[in-house]
Amino acid sequence: MVLEGYAKMVGVRSGTKDNRKWCSVVLDAVDDPIERVEYFVPNELIDKVEKLSPGDVRVVVRVYPMRDRAFGSRLVDINIPDKNSGNFT
Repeated sequence: MVLEGYAKMVGVRSGTKDNRKWCSVVLDAVDDPIERVEYFVPNELIDKVEKLSPGDVRVVVRVYPMRDRAFGSRLVDINIPDKNSGNFT
């Protein structure tokens, strides 16, 4: 299942391990900064994420079932929302 929504990007962590670049992004819920999640950033999105400044973003996340009724998720896309469209909250 693919979910889309808005979040507040609060930071990015990145580095290199075994000669491979890695990155993760930290997101807060727009209306509650206590609701925080950190997503590993896939290789194809690292450059895009590192160019973003902290603030409001639109995210696309894939949610998938795991074992024992648990669910996992991964970042699919992240963008700065168009504040001129009627869709930004």
